[in-house]
Amino acid sequence: MPKKVKKKKNNQIKVSLIMPSYNKFPLNLMSLYSLENQTFNLDEMEVIFIDDASTDDTSTIPENNNFSFHFKYIRKEENQGRAKVRNAGILAAQGELIIFLDAEMLADPRLVENHWLHHQQKDNLIITGAMHYKAVYSFIFPEFNRKQIRDIQTLTTRMKRFSRRLNIYESRRKNDAPFELITKEDIQQQSYNNLVIEKRFFAVEVVENFGNDLEGFQFPWMAFLTGNVSLRKDLLDKAGLFNEKFVGYGYEDWELGYRLYKAGGIYCASDKVTSYHQEHPISYNKWHEATKNFYLFTQLHPEIEVLIMGLEIARITDLLTMNAILKEYKSLEQVYPNQFSTFKADFYSLLQTVALFLKIDLKHKGILNATGIEISEKTHKEISEIKQLGDYNHLVTIFEKLISS
Repeated sequence: MPKKVKKKKNNQIKVSLIMPSYNKFPLNLMSLYSLENQTFNLDEMEVIFIDDASTDDTSTIPENNNFSFHFKYIRKEENQGRAKVRNAGILAAQGELIIFLDAEMLADPRLVENHWLHHQQKDNLIITGAMHYKAVYSFIFPEFNRKQIRDIQTLTTRMKRFSRRLNIYESRRKNDAPFELITKEDIQQQSYNNLVIEKRFFAVEVVENFGNDLEGFQFPWMAFLTGNVSLRKDLLDKAGLFNEKFVGYGYEDWELGYRLYKAGGIYCASDKVTSYHQEHPISYNKWHEATKNFYLFTQLHPEIEVLIMGLEIARITDLLTMNAILKEYKSLEQVYPNQFSTFKADFYSLLQTVALFLKIDLKHKGILNATGIEISEKTHKEISEIKQLGDYNHLVTIFEKLISS
């Protein structure tokens, strides 16, 4: 289907927001409403909305709405997936600044302006708002579990309008469609803030330990979370588009984030570019898709810093320990580039096997046997020597854990 473009004054577009959507109605409509409240000049921003063959009411959005910003609607007749539809958005973008925003994100009024202001300070910045994760209940879905309903019951006591709507919901005998807790007016007034719930997200731990500048964090590309992230288009041109080999859920964002990092991207988290994830039912069958995509990530970039991520994904270790392991490995390489070669080679093989085990959904047992290698006397000798150095405890510990699993 051809693009539907809302034509406005012939001003120069400075910012392009790219919003892919697949069956996210009516959450996506609320997200678009929130973008009408931006303090940034709406004549200088465009929203490129890519409908990835949705089967819900998403296609009615351009017909029933007259947004106050430049709006490009692109409809895909066959589902193409996250990488391809974002690439379609990039190719259609006119702005010098690109903001990726998920279709179920409510945008704070200063989101676009603050993204823009960050990028006036330094070149090559990649600003992520998703590291400061916030969640909000905007609709009640019939698939919500008991805890989610209890959360909503607690939150709606904060404002009478919300408690009244909950009473209406609960008085119905059958609720087989999403029930509207918030309206366009609530978005304009920002009263949805009363329905915000605290949720723990891995990125919170990163910011708590390494700050917004991510100083000391060995995996900065993990901040490339396309729910809410911005960068200049020229940096994107330098690193390339999303890799369309990624199909299904996961890791197409971090793979591009890794290339952006290699191209000189500087990652920063910011609590000034706030967005709110509208809670919805979660599919738990995406784990295998994600692990297959992680394996593809390791095949495209078979570097130690990518492979080490498998340790946390497989729950062999935690995020902070994984960070310490990579930091120690880099130090070992830098300080002793011509020593401990068998240890390094064996460690690399073990990490490759972890990635493979994730792909085929096996427990991380028998890793050593699966590598087809034997830990030689030379490796054991090198382990003893590394231990005596005293600076590589996390690295030695994880190596011994892998060979004994």
